[in-house]
Amino acid sequence: MATPFKSLHFYESRVKTITATFRQELTGYGNRGQISADADLDEVLTYATLGVAHAHELQQVWQSMGDVLPKAINVLDIGCGCAFTPAVLFDENVDVHSYQGFDHSDAMVWIGSRLNLEHKLVCDIDEIDKISNPILVVLNHVFGQESVTEKDFDLWIAALHRVAGRGFDLLSLEILNFAPCIEKRSQFKKLLVKSGWSVDVVKSIQIPGMHTSLKTAELWRVVRV
Repeated sequence: MATPFKSLHFYESRVKTITATFRQELTGYGNRGQISADADLDEVLTYATLGVAHAHELQQVWQSMGDVLPKAINVLDIGCGCAFTPAVLFDENVDVHSYQGFDHSDAMVWIGSRLNLEHKLVCDIDEIDKISNPILVVLNHVFGQESVTEKDFDLWIAALHRVAGRGFDLLSLEILNFAPCIEKRSQFKKLLVKSGWSVDVVKSIQIPGMHTSLKTAELWRVVRV
């Protein structure tokens, strides 16, 4: 039986209910895009609105890159946050065979698990199960996170060697011309190659995004050599 997925509108409604229940508006935090691993639930709830915006941007990317993106996939969402990706793929009529999400924040995974009761979300990437082809790895506004380091890249790459078989596609969405994003995305690509993968850029685009900054997306084809 197919795994049930729901629309992004449904997810938005659910996260508003969670936010209202925990009264995030009374915590003194403003909306923020940088969430540390040890952030508490009040702080993480400040990301919810931005997470919805990032989901809509992923939807823009999917609509702009539909000619090269797979129509049927197994998804690994690295830095999944509140895990809106399944809703985006549902709305774009993608046949998702399986979805697994990883985030370093326990509170993010707590929220994401309540939005995705049917899917596996974890805080330890070593808990990700082996994935069947075709595989899409999603990194939506991850390389721009200050807390992401080369140590994280090493852990992610080791996990990909374990779970991803001979290869995978990788979709990265970031702020255009933001130096940390550029540097870390390039560094991750170099580390993938160093670890025994080949990396080809299938397509690169720009989108308007949901805020003042333009966004850039790249689709990579990663194959073990």
